[in-house]
Amino acid sequence: EFEEETGSSEELLPHVQESRWLPPRVAAAGLAIGALVACALVVAAGLPHGATSRAHASPRSQPVTVRQLLEGPELTDAVTDNFMNLGHAYLSSAQRGSVRAAVADNLANISSSLRARLPADHAQLNLIQLSQEQQDSVLRVVRHYSDPRVLRLGDDIAEVVDEARAEGGDKRTVHRRLLAKLRPRLRELQELSEEMVPGSSVHLNLDEDDEIEDLEHEQTSGKGHLKAARRGGAAGLLAARRLSARDTLSGTRDQATTALRHVEGLIGKPMPAAPARMLLFDKQKEYEQSTTGMERFTKCVMDNADNLPDMFTCLMTNCKRAMTWLMNKFHMKDMMEKMMSSAR
Repeated sequence: EFEEETGSSEELLPHVQESRWLPPRVAAAGLAIGALVACALVVAAGLPHGATSRAHASPRSQPVTVRQLLEGPELTDAVTDNFMNLGHAYLSSAQRGSVRAAVADNLANISSSLRARLPADHAQLNLIQLSQEQQDSVLRVVRHYSDPRVLRLGDDIAEVVDEARAEGGDKRTVHRRLLAKLRPRLRELQELSEEMVPGSSVHLNLDEDDEIEDLEHEQTSGKGHLKAARRGGAAGLLAARRLSARDTLSGTRDQATTALRHVEGLIGKPMPAAPARMLLFDKQKEYEQSTTGMERFTKCVMDNADNLPDMFTCLMTNCKRAMTWLMNKFHMKDMMEKMMSSAR
């Protein structure tokens, strides 16, 4: 586990974190990738070992450790390519070298931060070996961050949620609009899932009874349900600005998190979950540092006005100091625990 007081990788990156604003669609792309990969991995889990990517395997067979992959040139190139593709309107090819250098520094320092804060887990990352097929699988998923189809999917999800919120629509409104938006593109989503986890033969369905709130999938062989989660983190609140070589920290962290979580999905329990959780924690901390308490308070209240337990959970997560003060001042702890318990 890790503690908030231990610091973060941001402290190790003074030369690349001067500006951390990223286009909100990067977060939306991550959402789309998570949905598609989760569905495909559920199906792939039931297949014989190696069956999901044998047809697409590289002729190389040299294994590497998870740490080597995290710090290595192939992941650096994949993340750099994503930034160049996402920022093609204002990043010239001449800037690729500086973007790549920033990404390489980010990944190396993320690894250093993991070693300092989670030494046992980092040592495990240095022992777990990935076959060439597994390496290719991780890199394939990361490269899809800048795939135009993934970006369209992420933008569609974000657009539907934002429109429904602006009009005061409830969760069911979002649900209906999202189904209407995505159904015509079901074949495209199917192709994306197959590309990310080759051989999984996943069949995506968008059912009327799907829930919008969570990303879930049925444990039925050969069948996955795509369920869209709302955009989280800072993407909904923070204004975007033009991407430069110095604006790579947050996006690099997001893609490193995707890589680590995909390794978890590929190999299971030998892969520690704490490193990916730590990076998500750092993202949350960055969000808190980049927004005011009032912005976070307002967002929690507005997004969860019809669900009091979720509102309190959001407030406790994003407005810790204010909620701790309120709970102590008005002796609210017992009342809130009872309310949360009764809602379960």
